[in-house]
Amino acid sequence: MNCLECRRLTLINPQDDNPARTRHLRECERCARFSEQILQQDELIREAVLVDVPEGFAARILLSQSLQPTSRRPTRWNWLSLAASLVLAVTLYMGAVLVPGMINETFYRPFESDLVAHTSKHDMFAHVSHEHITDPEKIREVLAVSDTALPGELGSILDATTCVIDGIEMAHLLMEKDNEQFVVYVIPHESIVERTFRHSNWAGQLVNVDHRSLAVLNRDGVNLDAAASHFAEVLSTPLSSG
Repeated sequence: MNCLECRRLTLINPQDDNPARTRHLRECERCARFSEQILQQDELIREAVLVDVPEGFAARILLSQSLQPTSRRPTRWNWLSLAASLVLAVTLYMGAVLVPGMINETFYRPFESDLVAHTSKHDMFAHVSHEHITDPEKIREVLAVSDTALPGELGSILDATTCVIDGIEMAHLLMEKDNEQFVVYVIPHESIVERTFRHSNWAGQLVNVDHRSLAVLNRDGVNLDAAASHFAEVLSTPLSSG
């Protein structure tokens, strides 16, 4: 089991006793730390929703409202009713907004940081000659790692290699659209949340395409949306059906 699959299972159920996940947590310090953070967040949420409500509170609110159908002046029970609604709203807010935000902080950003660190370390813009297109057989072998068939539009691929990021082997490409160059990773999983990001001096966009995902990066973020959509179409065919 790789890191991405392990973290996906952790987000579904942080107490999942899947043997492969358990074994991976013993071997991978980062995923073990991530699992512990999710367990701690679950405990904080449980504590936050344990709000003591006076006995018969709901019944008293309903009784007060039924006895004062024409009153427009706020009463003590009106305020208590409003307070109860606010408690519910805060609870829902924590579940719908704060928790995804915490997950984003602990899961997405480290992956984005790893993408950018690898892109900076192996900067295809800096030391690759683009006078000749990469050999089609090499491109075929590289894309096969990410379960992607050789595309018909080979001219947009300037360089191709494989790399391992966060325990996941993937295709690492330099691609061109309208005379602009982009670093593209083909990730053999669909458990990536589509989003844009900026980290260090790179801008990036993550998109899903037919049970796989693409990470498209450049330095200024210009034309990133159009490039990501275009490359998703070029690399849309999985190897299993290509």
